[in-house]
Amino acid sequence: MHVTKATYTELKDLAKASGRPLAVVVRSLTRPQRKGLTPEQFGLLRQLAGMATNLNQLAKRGHQDGFGAVAHQVTQAAEQLSALLDTYTGTAGSDD
Repeated sequence: MHVTKATYTELKDLAKASGRPLAVVVRSLTRPQRKGLTPEQFGLLRQLAGMATNLNQLAKRGHQDGFGAVAHQVTQAAEQLSALLDTYTGTAGSDD
């Protein structure tokens, strides 16, 4: 990364004032900050992970027993996923 001498001096001063290495300061200024998940979002992600596990199990069973044997369960899983996405996006009950 190339910067002017003035910018380099500013970055060095900022690093010294913060007590962090120059590289850490530059990375923190150039990379977007990550936001933490809210407890509600974390809960939704846990539900989504559980649904993914269920879908994997249904796919395995579909390969073993034929997809007709799991069609109803796949439909239910799709409805649950749709409801979860509606909850996450706040569009429950709206028409597209």
